[in-house]
Order: sequence, then C-alpha cells, then structure tokens
Amino acid sequence: MSTFAELNRLVQSTFAREMEKTAIVLKSTSRPTTSFYHGKSIHELTEEECRPYEHNGTFNHTSTTAAAAVSRSQSPEQEQQEQAFLTRMRILEGWKQLMDIMMEKHVFLDQIKTLKQGFVMSNSLSLKNVEHHNHFYDDNENENAISSTLRHMETLIRLLVQTAQHVERDGSTECRFATLLEILLSYTDDVGGEDDPQQPPQPKWEPSEEVSRLWIRLMQRIPYQCAPTNFRRKAYRVLVSLSWVPSSKGLLAACSIPERSLRMTPLPKASQTYRSSAAASVSANHHHLSNKDNPPPDAPVIIPRHDSVNQLLDRLKDETDVCVAITSTQPGIGKSTLASLVVSHPSIQKSFYVVWLRLSGNNYENDPSSNPNGNSKKSSSHHNMSFEAYRDYMIQIRDQIREQQQSAAAGGEGEEEITFTFPTCEERFEEPAVRRLREEQAMQQTKERVAKELKALRNPNLLLVLENVTTDAQIPLFRFHEKQSTIVTTNRSTCDSSSSSSTSTSPLQSIDWQVGLDPLSCDEAVDLFLGHAGLPLSHPLGQTPDLQAMLEKACQFLPLTIRTVARWCRLKSVAAGPIRACQEVIQEIDELLMDDEDYEDEHNNKNNNHNNDPAAPSQSSSQQHRSSLTSLGSGAGGNNNDDGGSGTGGATATANRIPKKPQDAKAKQFLFDVLSLMIGPSQKKGSNNGGATSAVFVVCLAAMAVVFPSGQRVPLDVVLLLWEQILIVEPVVANEVSTLIDLRNAKNSNNKNNHKNGKHNKNNNKESRKERRQFVGMIAQGLLHMGIVEIYEVDNNTWIEIHHNMYEQFAWTMANGLDLGESSFDHTVQKWHKAFVTSYFEQRIQKNIAIEAVGGRNSLDYAVRFLPTHIFQACMMKMAETMLVDTRFFETRVNALGWDRAVALHIQDCLQLQSGFLDYHAHQNSKSTLSSNTSTLTSSSSSSSTGGPNNMLDLLMVSPVFAKSSAMISSFDTTRMNDDDDDSNEENYHNSSNEYNSDHEDSEGRRKVTSADVSRALYRMAFALAGHGYFEEALAQFSAAQKIVPDSVNLQASIMYGIAWVLLVSGDSKRALRKISSALKLMKDFDPPHPQQRQHLLYKEARQLHIDTLYERCDYKKALNFLGEIESELLQNRDQNMIELGAVLRKRGCLLQVMGKTKEAADALIKAIEWKEKAQECSYGLASCYSQLGDVNMELHALSGTRDYFERAVSTLIDARCDQEHISYLVATGKLYFTKNDFTRCFEALESARNAIRVAPLYLMDQSAYDLRCIARAYRARRNMKMAIEVFRESLTLTAHRPNSLERACCLRELAKCLLEGRKNDDEGLGCLQEALSIIMIDLGHCIQVFDLMNTIALVHKMRGEYAESLKVYGKAANILETVAPDDTEKEANVYFSVGEVEEARDNLDGALGAYKQAAAILQQTHASDDPNFAKANQFMARVLLASHRLDEARQKLEEAVRIRSHHFDERALAEAKFALGVVLRKLGASDDAEQYLRASLAVRERYNEGSHEHMETMFELGNLYLLSKPADALVYYENCIDKLDNNDALRGDVYQAMGHVKFFEMKEDEALLFYRRARDIRQTHHGRDHRKTANSVRGIGLTQLFFRRKEEAERTLELLCDICEGLARQAATTTCYGAAKRITATRDYVLATIFLGDAYFANKRKHDAALLWNKAQSIYEQAQVDNVELPVEIRDIYEHRLAAITQGRNSVASEHKEAQALASMIYADD
Repeated sequence: MSTFAELNRLVQSTFAREMEKTAIVLKSTSRPTTSFYHGKSIHELTEEECRPYEHNGTFNHTSTTAAAAVSRSQSPEQEQQEQAFLTRMRILEGWKQLMDIMMEKHVFLDQIKTLKQGFVMSNSLSLKNVEHHNHFYDDNENENAISSTLRHMETLIRLLVQTAQHVERDGSTECRFATLLEILLSYTDDVGGEDDPQQPPQPKWEPSEEVSRLWIRLMQRIPYQCAPTNFRRKAYRVLVSLSWVPSSKGLLAACSIPERSLRMTPLPKASQTYRSSAAASVSANHHHLSNKDNPPPDAPVIIPRHDSVNQLLDRLKDETDVCVAITSTQPGIGKSTLASLVVSHPSIQKSFYVVWLRLSGNNYENDPSSNPNGNSKKSSSHHNMSFEAYRDYMIQIRDQIREQQQSAAAGGEGEEEITFTFPTCEERFEEPAVRRLREEQAMQQTKERVAKELKALRNPNLLLVLENVTTDAQIPLFRFHEKQSTIVTTNRSTCDSSSSSSTSTSPLQSIDWQVGLDPLSCDEAVDLFLGHAGLPLSHPLGQTPDLQAMLEKACQFLPLTIRTVARWCRLKSVAAGPIRACQEVIQEIDELLMDDEDYEDEHNNKNNNHNNDPAAPSQSSSQQHRSSLTSLGSGAGGNNNDDGGSGTGGATATANRIPKKPQDAKAKQFLFDVLSLMIGPSQKKGSNNGGATSAVFVVCLAAMAVVFPSGQRVPLDVVLLLWEQILIVEPVVANEVSTLIDLRNAKNSNNKNNHKNGKHNKNNNKESRKERRQFVGMIAQGLLHMGIVEIYEVDNNTWIEIHHNMYEQFAWTMANGLDLGESSFDHTVQKWHKAFVTSYFEQRIQKNIAIEAVGGRNSLDYAVRFLPTHIFQACMMKMAETMLVDTRFFETRVNALGWDRAVALHIQDCLQLQSGFLDYHAHQNSKSTLSSNTSTLTSSSSSSSTGGPNNMLDLLMVSPVFAKSSAMISSFDTTRMNDDDDDSNEENYHNSSNEYNSDHEDSEGRRKVTSADVSRALYRMAFALAGHGYFEEALAQFSAAQKIVPDSVNLQASIMYGIAWVLLVSGDSKRALRKISSALKLMKDFDPPHPQQRQHLLYKEARQLHIDTLYERCDYKKALNFLGEIESELLQNRDQNMIELGAVLRKRGCLLQVMGKTKEAADALIKAIEWKEKAQECSYGLASCYSQLGDVNMELHALSGTRDYFERAVSTLIDARCDQEHISYLVATGKLYFTKNDFTRCFEALESARNAIRVAPLYLMDQSAYDLRCIARAYRARRNMKMAIEVFRESLTLTAHRPNSLERACCLRELAKCLLEGRKNDDEGLGCLQEALSIIMIDLGHCIQVFDLMNTIALVHKMRGEYAESLKVYGKAANILETVAPDDTEKEANVYFSVGEVEEARDNLDGALGAYKQAAAILQQTHASDDPNFAKANQFMARVLLASHRLDEARQKLEEAVRIRSHHFDERALAEAKFALGVVLRKLGASDDAEQYLRASLAVRERYNEGSHEHMETMFELGNLYLLSKPADALVYYENCIDKLDNNDALRGDVYQAMGHVKFFEMKEDEALLFYRRARDIRQTHHGRDHRKTANSVRGIGLTQLFFRRKEEAERTLELLCDICEGLARQAATTTCYGAAKRITATRDYVLATIFLGDAYFANKRKHDAALLWNKAQSIYEQAQVDNVELPVEIRDIYEHRLAAITQGRNSVASEHKEAQALASMIYADD
C-alpha cells in the first residue's frame, strides 16, 4: 500500500504543478482555437468564432470569405505550443482519475510497479513534446510522431480508467487492464533514442511476465523478441477476444492498426424488403420531394465501433457453424448497425455468401395492421412462425444468394443459380395445434432441402444475419450446415432467459457466443451527434461540457436517442444556426429532465391539486408544449395509453404520468418526449394559430403507423394518398393546412375562403388538390429530414418505411392518445382506413388511371394484396363485397400475384368479409344489409342448442360473396393467363401431394392456370368454409370443384374426403360413410407424382375419418378392427407417423372405454400420450387424453395418479392457449378440483361447463354427452343423487338421435345406479339397465359387457326380492360367459357366489351353501389352494353355517380363510375374516379367542377406515362379547358406536337393542324401554314390521314391561309379538326354499312368544287364558317334532314348568336359575 501511496503522491503533485504552468501559458493566448474551448460552455461560443470549422454544406449560410476574415491573434507556433500543454494536461488528468478510482475500489494494486513505469514514461514523453515545440519547430516528422504517440497514450489511459471503473463487470477485466498497460509501456522506445542525443539511453521494452501469464490462460503466446508494433497488434486481437469489449474510440490506432473507413455496403435488394441500409435518394417519379433548395439529408452517419466489429470477426474467423448473438438491454443501441458493419467487412464479403433476414411476428402479407407495441401473447419456448412465413424467408435466402451469384458471374466467377423446392403442407380438418405441428414438420423438411442445396454450392460458406430474434426456438430453424455462421440481434428482455449482464451466461441456449452491446463512449456519442447534426467532427460544439453532459444524462449515450436529438438540432439550425439551435435543444431537454424529476417527487400533489389550484406556478416551455399537444390528444380526462407510453409529449396528459419509472422506461419516455417536440413544433406567431402546436406531422405519422403494416416498407404512393385524405378528414389538420396555404396565397383572393371552420369545402377545385399533393410531399420530405422515415428506390419502385421500431411505437402511442373528436381509438382507426380507401378509389380507380404509371408496380401490388383488408378495417362491407366479386379485380390479382397466391388471399378476404358480415348482422338483430340474396346454414351446434333465443345467431348467415366468387373462379379463362410455364400436367398442380417448386414460377410467382387449378381453388374455398362451420355452402363448393375435374383421381379423392367430413359433422353419417369409402377406393388407385411419395397425403386422415364415421354409425366392432389395422400400418414408419399414431391410439382408447374395456383403454391412452409427447404436440387432443385417462383411472379405482393426469390436462390446455370459458377447460378444471377435495370450485367449474354445453353442445362422437356424464359422476360421488340424475338425463337427451350409441348405454347404466340408490326408483332403474343391455347386445352381441350388465340386472332383481327372476338372469349370464369366456373360471365362480347370495336372501341356506361349494370347486380347477378367492368362498360358507347354527363347521371355514388371507398383503380382507371368526368364537363361548380376533380386526379397520360401518360393526361385536360378563364395558362400546354411526345406518338399531339389554340387566327400566323402542323404530324403518329383528325389539319391550310389572302394557306388546312371530312361523313353514335353520328359528320364536304372552296373562290373573297359551305352546312344539323341526329341549322344560304350576295352583311361575339361563341364551345370542 505504501508503494501505491508513493505513486499517488507523485501523480497528484505532478498534476498540480503542471496545472499552474498550463494556466500561465493559456493566459497569454488570444486566438480562439479548438483546444481553447476544452471546458468552455456552449453559451460562450459564438457563430462567428465557430464558422471556420463548419462545412460549406447545407448549414453553412455564411460565405467562406467572411469566415476567412476572422482575425488571427496567434502564430501557428504558439497554437502548437498550446496544444502540447493541453495534451500533457489531459494525460496527467487521466492518471489522476485512475489513481482516485484505484484508491476508492482497491483494485489492480498488484500492478503498481508497471503503473509507475507507465506514468513516468507518459510524463516524460508529454514533457518532451512540450520542450520540442519550444526548440524544434522545423522537425515536422518527429513532431507528428510524438503527437501521434501521445494521442495513443491518452486513449490507453482513458481505457485504463474505464476498465477500473467497471472492474466488477466480469473476470476479463484483469487481463484487459494488464494488456492495456502493457500496450502503453510498449511505447517506451518512443521516449528517447539514437536520434535524440540529449536524452539518456532507455532500456528496450520487453513484455512483462504478468501479461504472459494472463495470455496463457487464453491460449495466447507472445512471440520471442516480439517487436512493439507486432505486440500491440496481437494485443488488440487478445482484447477483442475477451468477453467484455466496451465501446471505445482510438484503441485500434493505439494498437498500431490503421483505422480503415468502415462503410456499410448496400445489402441485396431482397433484404431491403425488411431493412433499407444504404439508399437515401428519392424517386424521380415523386419530383415534388426533390427540392433543390432543400436537398435530402446525407448518407447515414456511421460510428465504426471498430472494437465490436473486430470482436465479432474474431468469433467468426477461426470457426464454422458458430452462432453469435448481439444483445442489449435497450432498443436503439445499434445492434443492426453493428451487424451490417460486420457483414460489410472485406474479409466477410470475400469468404461468405451474406444473407440478411429480419424476423418479424407480423407478416407483411398476413397482418398489415398489426400493432407494433408487442402486445401479442407468444410462447417464449416456441418460434411462433408459420410455414408460409418460413417459406418466404427461404425464398429471401435464395434471392439474396442468387443476386450475389449474378454479381460473381459478371466478374467471371459465377456458378449455377441455386434452386429451392418446398413441400406442400396439405390442409386437413384438425385442430390448430396439430396443424402447427404439421407445419413444423414441413419446415424441418424445407430446412433439410435448403441445407442440401447450400452444401452443394461451390462456396458453401454462409453468413446469415437474423435480426430481431425474439425466442430461442427461432435460431435452429436457420442453422443449415456446418459451413454456416450466424449473427443474431436480439433484446435480452424479449428472449427466453433474461440476463442482467452482457458478460453472464447466454440468454439464448442456441447461441455459441454473446456480444453484449453497451452504449457509446462519450467521444463516439459526440461524433455521432455532430455527424447527424451536419457538423464536422472538429467543431467546437463537440468539446463543450454542456453537450457532453446532455448526451450522457439525457441521451444515456444511446445511439438512437442521440440521432434523434441531433436531427432535431439540425432542423433548428436551418433558421437559427448550429450554436443557437444546440443551445435551444439543450435548454428544452433540461426542462424535460426537470419536469421528470418534478413528476417523480411531486406526482401525488400535482395530480390532486394542480388542476384546481388557481395559484399554481406557470409552466415551462416544454410543459406548455405538452399541454398544447394534449389539446390534440387526450386532454385532462382523455384517452390515455395503457401500454407504458404515457410519458410522450402528445400522447397523454402529463398529470397521469407514472412516477419512479425504471431506467429503460425513462430512456423510452425521453425519446418520445424529444420526438414529440421535434415532430410537433409550435406554429409561427403570425398565423391564426400562433403559438399552438403543429398537428400535421403528428397526425400523419400516427396514421401511417396505424394504417399500414408494422415494421415493413410500404409504397410511397399509397402513403401519400392516405396523407392527402387526412388533410381533408381531420379538422385540426385541415385547419392548420388551410391556414398555411392561405398565408402563402394571401395575394390571391380566390383562395382566401377555400376552408371554413377548420373543414375543407366539398367543392375543392383542382388548384387546392394540387396544393394538397405538394403539401403531402413536403410532409414526406420533412419526416425524411427528421430521420423518422426512410425513402428509397428498389428496381424503380419507391418505398417508405419508419426508420426504427421505437419511432413506430411512438407513432402508435400518439395515435392512442390523440383526441380527434372520435368516441374511441377504434373509431379513429376505422376513419383513417376509410380515408385511405376513399383516396385510393378517387385518385386511382375512379379516374381509371394506370396505377403502375402513377405509383409504380409496387403500388399496384400493394393494392391487390391489402386494399380489401383496409376496406374491412374501415367497415365498408358493401364496398368489400363489390370488390371481391369483381372479375377485373380478381384478374388483376392473379396477374400481379400468380394464381395460387391470389386464390389464397381471395379466400382469406372472403372469410374476413364473412366475419364482419356476421358481426354486423348480430348487431342489427339479424337484419340483412349486404344483400338480399343470402344463404343460410343451420349449424349442428346451434340448431340443437337448448339455450333459447339468447344464443349467438341460431342461423349462421353466409355472405353471397362465396357463391359469386365460386362462379367467378369457375368461369376463369385460363387461356389468358401467363404461359411461361410449359408444364401442363394438371396433376402436378392440383394434387394434394404436390411439392411446390419455387423455380417453376416467374419472378411474380405466376404460372399457367389449368382447369385443375380452378378445381383446386374451389376445393380450397370449400375447405375454408367447412373449417369455419359453413357446411351447406362448403358442400356446394366441393360439388362445383368435383364437376370441373371429373377425371382427376387424386383431386377427386381429396374432394370426397372433404365432402365426407362435412357430411359427418353435419350429422349425415350414412352419406358420409359412402363418400369416405369412395375416397379410400380412389386413394388406393393413387398415381404418385414422384417415387418418394407412395400414398395420397390425405390417405391416413381418410382412414381415420372412415373410423370416425363407423363410430358415428355405431359400428364399433368394425371401427376397432380398422383401428388395429391402421395402427399396424403406421408403426411400420413410426418416426414419420407420430401425429397419426397419437390420434389413432386416442381414438382406440376412447372406443375401448365406451365399450367397457377400461384396462385396455388405459393402455391405449398411455401409448397415445407417449406418441403425442414424442411429437411435441400441445393440443386439445393431448389434454383430452390426459383427462380421459384420469376418468379411466377413477373407473379402475386407481386414484394414485388421477390428480396428476387432470393437472396435466389443465396445464396442456393452458399451454395451448385454451379459453378459460371453453368446455374442455372447465370440465378438466372441475375434475382437478374434485381430486383436490375443493368441491366448491369444482362444481362452479362443472356448472359453467354444463351451461356452455346447453348453449353449444357437441354431438359428434358424443363428446358433450360424455362431458355431462362426467359431471353427473361428480354429483353422484358427493351423494347429490338429485343433481346427478338430472345431469344424466341431460346427457341422454344429447344421444337421443343415436339410440344405439354405446355412450347412451354407459349413461343409462350409471343413471340406473343413481335411481337404485335408496330403492326409490327401482322400476325406472331396472328399465335403464334393460335398455342399456339391449343397446350393447345390438352393437357388440354376446360379450363380457353383456355378462357384466346381466349380473347387475340380476342383482337389482335380488334387491327387489324377485329372487326367482334374479336366479334366472344369473343363469343366462352364466350361459353367455360360457360362450364368450369359457376359460374365465373366476367370473364363473363369481356367478355362483352371486347365486349363493340370492339363496341366502331367500333363506335357502342349503342352496346357498351348495352354490358356494360349487364356486370353490370351479376355482380349484385353475387357482392355487391359497388363492384369496378360496378365502372368500370359505367366508361365504361360514356365514351360511353360522346362520344354520353349525358353529363348529363355521369356525373351521373361517380359520382356513384367516390362514389364506394371512399369506397375502390385503390387511382389510384379513380383518374381515378375523372379524367373522371372532363372532363365531363369541357364540361358541370362546371369549378370549374371540376378543383376540375382534381386537385385531378393530386395529386394522380403525387404521384404514376410522368411523366407517365396518369399524363400528367390530366395536359392536366387542360390546356383545362383554354384554353378559362386563355390561359396563359393553355399554362404552355401544355408546361409541352411536356417536360415530350415520343416522341412516341400520346398525344403529342393533346397537340400541344391545344397549336395552344392558340397561335391563342394570334394572334401569326407563332407559331399557327407551333403547328398545329406538331399536324397534329403526328396524321397522329398514326391515318392516314383520321381520325377525323388529320382533326381537318388540319382545325386549314386552319382557321389560312384564318384568317391571307394567302388566297391561306388557300384555298388549306381547300380543303384538305373538302376532308377528305367528306370521313369520307360517311363512317359514310354507316357503319351500327356506332351510331347516330358518324354520327352527321362526318356530322357536313363535313358541317363546306364546309362552311370554301366557306369562303376561298369568300376571294379570288370567290363569285360564295363560293355561290355554301354554298348552298351545306345547302343541306347537310337538308338531315341530313331528315335522322334524328340532327345537331346543329347554323350551319343553319351560312350558311344562308353567303347566305344572297351574295344576298345582301356585300363584307364581318364576323360572329357576337353569331355566333363566336357557332363556337368556335363546333371547340374546341371536339378537
């Protein structure tokens, strides 16, 4: 640090000492030299002093003799001495700045030794220079050498300071600093030498080790004994190879490399379509623009940027297949200029074919009125380029290479001209995303073909400049082969990945190097300003601190802003001179900057108080100008621009400007402010509007930007026509123009009253028209001098374009903000388009003037291309219709554009007219205004819509322009067309497989038209109509096309394909099937145009359409077979058929799903997704695959990935830019919310989808019916059966026209499930199932789906108690299964399981047991002994055995079931088996084992389904286990069950019954009765009165009443019990299917009820009646013995005990302990 301190003190002291000497020297001078003005203010300059330095050009208004009269007060020697002093001071000042920065940042302190050497050397040489001028005046050669060296040193010191200031920029600054310092030291030999004997000898310079070390890292080596000059030149190459190469001036010369004058050579004419680079002359055809008093401005001023140019050349020279990006954070920084300097370099011109392409999202031919503000939403990961646009770019490449080949041929080095061929991207009926994907495939094919042609060139080296790249995906489309290099210009803010530094990682993945373009250096900025201001670079203005400060603070050293300010200054200098003009500009800019600070600091106060404060301070001149422009614009409450351009002078009110804007926004705002001040100057005080802001240039520029294509050149003639009409239709402009004309013609009294109240008189004479034409010429010339537009010639055609996109944005901002009396900006746009159309018709068409003679060929081409578009924008629909059906206009279009292009554009215009036609009719409530001869078409969606009269036009009205255009095309005389193409084979032009060869056409794209071309034109029109839903009109056009070329097989096939598609979507599937079958037959006879094409391009689409037609015809089996065939064919060339494979597999998945083959459907959909993703498809079809796969997963109960599929579906729809109100988006979103349990938003989305379907249902392929079925499923899953049934019925309505649709069958089946839920609509539900069965039988015949549906029907019969019918249906199902799947033993076993359940339900326990045994026997044929199905069979058999009271056998079966279940990983099934075993063990009295199994079951069920029925059932059984032994514990379990069970669960009745038992044991009479009564009510609700469970609850009530001496109540209750039990016993005795256990139980309960009723009679002193009942019990018992119904012996003991008590005359019949135990066992065991 001490060393640095010493150096710093040395520098500071030397600088201070020399400052004193320099001040003394300058004090003695008197003549104003250039050097003298270093640091002098601009206000101290005078015109007289500066005139000697001005050119004798446009702005030098004083004669050279006057300039020479300036007195000289100094000799040349004194002036040179002065210069030497100031040079020395600038060098010392630079060293002082460097020391200050190093002190502040503590950087490069390891370079102190070298820095000291550099300082001493530069100080000595500068001192030597001063002494030389004191003693050696005659040594001019040595003097020049020293001065040159000092200039280089001054440059290097300045660059050292710059490097230290930006040391944090990146890692290359260390190498840059050391190299610059070493270059400075390499001038050591110039300090002294042999020619200077007064100086001591200096050591020879040698490169330092530090530089060698740093260069080695860059793989650069310093040659041994390298001469200083050679070192400096190599050092320059090292510097420009670093990642950071800042903009500088003089480095090239400092490195001993001559500075060549870099000039941009004119680019090829083809590229001038997008960028005019050299032309500045004005067409002679527009002589009114060439005024000798006001010649056009000079050629463009170029700042050479040698370092950046060489940096790019360094990237390009040693490598091929390299892509370099020129990036910047701001527009207008000179990216395109730098690229043009590079491609103009001699080394590039010698080695490369140079091609320049300006990419644009707005195609010149397709979007003439697009907004340049960048508001279009584009995906940054996609190039967003159509095939037609890409093809146009390829043609530009071809044309530019051809032009260079022709130039080479003129020099004797030519080669054969390059030719490109392009594939045809055939039209298909498919969604736009798939269409774009096919276009990308065509683009890849085109790229491969172009690459092949480029490689075949003798010189394959190609340098391609891609200007205005916005996405990373654009670059690979233009990288053709390894011999190509690419330069890309882009703004990082618009690319995929932004980067905060130009030296950081590349923002574009497809580039190899990135060159970050910084703003200009101060010296370069000054040079650029002086050049555009028309001043020499030595002018004293360049050294004033005022100008430099303005360029830095206001312009931020941005080239475009500097250029604009300089042009403004140049305009002012015409009248005021350069010094005064520059002073005025700086003053107004200072006011702008002050205003900006005021707006940022006091925005809120001004916005709230300024308009209401009468004492508000006066405005500055710039504020007054803004206010004046505001009177043209939005006013205080006018229309403000919302796109960020609110800071412009004329766009919006200043009070609404946004405060605290980012730096980039401030730069844009400042540029717009300067433009507004320049383009809208204040009028002269002597005029009627003295002091007001001029509106002429503002409105005309805004109109040009709005009306004509964005960012493209336009014929000058058409722009002048627009401006001429603007002078009439815009009052504020008309008033100003009329004032100027009146002032000029003040002496002519006839012209004084030409205008009145700011409007032109309708009776304008020829003189006023001539004056307007002259005036618009002056407007063009004015904008040209301002530099806002460029006017140039190409092939004798005069063009005009706005110079820069920022200027165009400014024009749009002005247009949005101007208040011209219209209600909205849209109305202003409409008026301006109408003005252009009116002017063109009046001046060109109605006068019947040859347009080419007046406006040039380009004017005619523009008119035939874009005039209809302007008419549409003007809403002049009648005129548009008239023009489009005019034969002369169509012929002119064909002659100008060629047949194919003319037809395509004509169809596009017709469709645009139709769009405006519909909008107008919708606005006018369907009242026709265009023509009385309109045709109507009822669309399939609107004709069947249920939305009522609020729908958008139930009848789509079709403009007659299509029919008239068809007739016009059909009658086109092909003999009058160009015959430059001798190929008359019609198949080459109309075949859908045609590959269009651009070299088979002339320069205008024209060729001979054949009848095949006419037919194909009609086919294309029909295709467009069909794609927009105009099916009836499309069929008419298809028919017309078919009649013209009856013998053309290939085109006939294409036409039939189109007809079939239209018929299908129109609902006529029968005719569609015939047509597509005929088309396929013709396609099989396909005549390929070349060997590479083996089949018709639409063959694969026709096959798919055939399948769709079969699907619509409900011929599902055949459709499935054809799908398999076409899939096999496509797999043979899978890489070329990825799109088709994805579509076919999706159709297969949908078909399999509706056929009930869900697993196969899932596999097909997964494969479809794989192919679609492999093809990089992002479409509605892919989203549908995801959504449908989620539905299939839900059907298969595979819920794990369902949410993910729905999320992907929604994400895909978003990426495909799907409208959030679209049905597909709403349905997918609803499903996704459902899986997230967000049911509120779920049903909001689904209801919105439902309403949308009501308005516009999609009938084809049952799409809307399926969506409604999915919506109904969601309601059903949420147990909202009412809504589910309603939606299911809506779905059935949409399939009513196809009664045999499988979708209808699926809906009927699911509707039946809803209707059968709760057993309230059994009849309707059964009817739905039977109708679904009928449909499936018709469509599919005997199949598994029929078997499954019959099982469901049989189950319904079982639920309805129709057991015989249920068994009958199960029998039919078994027969069908034997036919369709004889080897499926599991399904066969399931049939017997179902039969067994029916037998159980009808209490035929023996039959049920036999069915279960049969199921087990069937399973033994194919299943292992430990298969879970055997556990199921054992559990079913155990259930029957338990009901038969065969507990030991039941125990064995359940133990086997538990063993089998234990071998598998199904805990729930194992818990079920353990539960059943626990119940049996409880009834067997094995309480400990029962508790073990029940608790094990409870643990699993509680973990998986806490609170479920199964969980509560297990707790209930545990309570039953403790009922007799631990009643209190049992009660706890029962109470938990009651708390958690659903109110509608029948188990609650069983729990209340058990709780009654507990309370009875606890002798709590009221509670026991309460629980018994609750149990009775629940059981009666679920089972009815005459059911055993209801009887048990009644018995509990009666016995409790009897026990607690409620004798009368007990008597009534037990009489009811006896009645119920008698009925149940009678039913058991008479029903043959009942087993013995059922009869035993019913008879036992009847006997016990009789005994208990006798006990009640006995307690009520009715002993005789009691004896009768006990005797009846004895009779029943004895009859049961006779009938082999074995009742428990304990019953006989009970009634014998009572009869004995009667005989013995006892007053009590109390039971003994043994008898009480027997009663408890019989009563509670089965309760």
